[in-house]
Amino acid sequence: MPLTVLDTRGDYCPLPLLKLRRDAAQLAPGDTLEIWSTDPLAPLDFEAWCLREGHTYTEAVATEAHQVCQIVISDPGCGVR
Repeated sequence: MPLTVLDTRGDYCPLPLLKLRRDAAQLAPGDTLEIWSTDPLAPLDFEAWCLREGHTYTEAVATEAHQVCQIVISDPGCGVR
């Protein structure tokens, strides 16, 4: 499945989540979205959004420069909303 990278480094709440929502809407089920972020709380927002929308939050890794989170997009309408 395709991997799309969303670079939100330098952005802080609520921009990383807004950009995630925008980009995720353009992806197909099974696609992976990798988000790079310097916002220390963004992974918590991403994980909560995935739980609410029904997507799979698969990974969060902190590097020296930023955090890397991965989300697998699920079928539209599978989340609780």
